[in-house]
Amino acid sequence: MHAQIFDRACVECHSNHAVAKPADDMLGSGAGSLCTTCHSGADDKGLAAAARMRGDIEQLKTAIGRSTAVVARLNNAGMEMSGQELALGTARTRLTLARTEMHTFDPARVAVVSAEGMKMVADVDQAGERAAGELRYRRRGLALSLGAIALVVFALALKIRQIDRRPPRS
Repeated sequence: MHAQIFDRACVECHSNHAVAKPADDMLGSGAGSLCTTCHSGADDKGLAAAARMRGDIEQLKTAIGRSTAVVARLNNAGMEMSGQELALGTARTRLTLARTEMHTFDPARVAVVSAEGMKMVADVDQAGERAAGELRYRRRGLALSLGAIALVVFALALKIRQIDRRPPRS
């Protein structure tokens, strides 16, 4: 169906002289979408396919953003998160690939690539939950040990005060 568009190359969607930078807004059924220039109506299969592809891409992009923030916070707290950072990089590659697969105009192909990325993000999220639990455990241990040290210091201070109050021996 879109073969005639590709016969004219990228210019049809991305413009000729005022080259439009590729953006997710170009895909879908919302304002700014290029799909709406030819597709309209609730029963338009092309518009529904574009909306589905855009939804898959947005879902992956949002999940990557959320996981990236969690990994950065845990990394900043001193947890080893380099493996998760690497996995998020691979998920970002899947996001780029999903954006590329959009050019096939096949929502199923975009969904497969997006699902692969979502699986990677889910694995990162699980590792993040384990790391957050480990961080809480470490902080509790630190608080308990600091409490014990404070008690010892307080007891020593009392003992020193008691010794200082004794009359000197002759």
